[in-house]
Amino acid sequence: YSVGELLDSLQKVGAHEQVTVLAERAVAHATFDDTDGVGVLLDSLQKVGAHEQITTLLACDPAIHVALDSPYSVGELLDSLQKVGAHEQVTVLAERAVAHATFDDTDGVGVLLSSLQKVGAHEQVSVLAERAVAHATFDDTDGVGVLLDELRQVGAYEQVSMLAERAVAHVDLDDPDDVNRVLAGLRQVEAHDQITALLARNPATHVALDDPDGLGVLLDGLRQVEAHDQVTALLARNPATHVTLDGPDEVGWLLYRLWEIGAYEQVTVLAERAASHVDLDDPYGLGGLLDSLWRVGTDEQVIVLAERAAAHVDLDNPYGLSGLLNELWEVGVYEQVAVLAERVAAHVALDYVDEVGGLLDGLRKVGADEQVTVLAERVAAHVALDDVDEVGELLSRLRGIGAHDQAVALAERAAGAGQFDHFMNIGDHRERFRFGLEPDMTAAAAWTWDDLE
Repeated sequence: YSVGELLDSLQKVGAHEQVTVLAERAVAHATFDDTDGVGVLLDSLQKVGAHEQITTLLACDPAIHVALDSPYSVGELLDSLQKVGAHEQVTVLAERAVAHATFDDTDGVGVLLSSLQKVGAHEQVSVLAERAVAHATFDDTDGVGVLLDELRQVGAYEQVSMLAERAVAHVDLDDPDDVNRVLAGLRQVEAHDQITALLARNPATHVALDDPDGLGVLLDGLRQVEAHDQVTALLARNPATHVTLDGPDEVGWLLYRLWEIGAYEQVTVLAERAASHVDLDDPYGLGGLLDSLWRVGTDEQVIVLAERAAAHVDLDNPYGLSGLLNELWEVGVYEQVAVLAERVAAHVALDYVDEVGGLLDGLRKVGADEQVTVLAERVAAHVALDDVDEVGELLSRLRGIGAHDQAVALAERAAGAGQFDHFMNIGDHRERFRFGLEPDMTAAAAWTWDDLE
């Protein structure tokens, strides 16, 4: 892959002799254990017009030797071979791929089916479709959905029905995510009979009730197929009293889904539980939950959660804290904005320089000007100077929010760490310090080259 990129770069700068030399070396030393890499190299050779080297590479019969452990990579290589006109190699690789395909990567098998169809390997499409239906595993329910869709795309309608039936029979009814993914895959290929069969297994009475995200997407999926009885049965089990509260964003997602379907008693129960007991270690997720509480009209719980979050949220995630501050501002709890802003400015971790810069902007947007100054002073005095580019970005942010004194202080620290360009880019420093900088950060006196003798 890297050699291909280098070939392209050499071609762009007009180094044609080097393109030829590198192309010859690449072909001479190519190995076939990296199926994806062989395809990328072929594409690159064609792009730079290295036709002789393509012929040499094809003479090594890569279709016979490449590994077949990644159906996705095999599909990509088939496409590359087709583009360079290596039709015999396409046929050989297609036959090998179908004969030796493994089915633990259901998603990849679907991609391989599509690739076989594109290169015109219709017999191999039929063979792989039959094998896939017989041997596909159901550990990856997302992959099953992809495979169902690809089977339909290549016209293997009988296999679509057969795989759909197997999926219905084998899906784990305890996992709401798995049930919904299979349901979505069946809906995508319009397998109405199999949807009916899946609903007849009564997943609403079997799914575990601890995963708020999974329950939210399942409720949405059941609603899309108009399985109202299943929705009613699931709500009768009172999921709002059973879901875990570890992920505030996921809880917010379920809360909004319950509100959408009119399950207002469940909304009230979950809102009260979440506001009082949700974990406070994910500030970004707390912002999402606050938004959901506000959207479903649970104003008292908005206040409860806002007070808890402002006073106790972890302060090691500047990006998340910026989002939480903004959400507190959006829902109108300005006292909590002030509380959190003071905590953040004084105590937020400074490990992630770019995120801290974003937090400075976040504080300014919610009108916490004093806290902007406090945090800017901490940043200027203590932020790490390991990454030159990040320091430059931070200096730009400080200047952008009007923290000029802090920008100068940070630039002086940067100069002490050998990052003189940052210091020289401040104000009139290029003129003031054109003869250099003394150890005490004052401007060096004028000198000539003779003074260095």
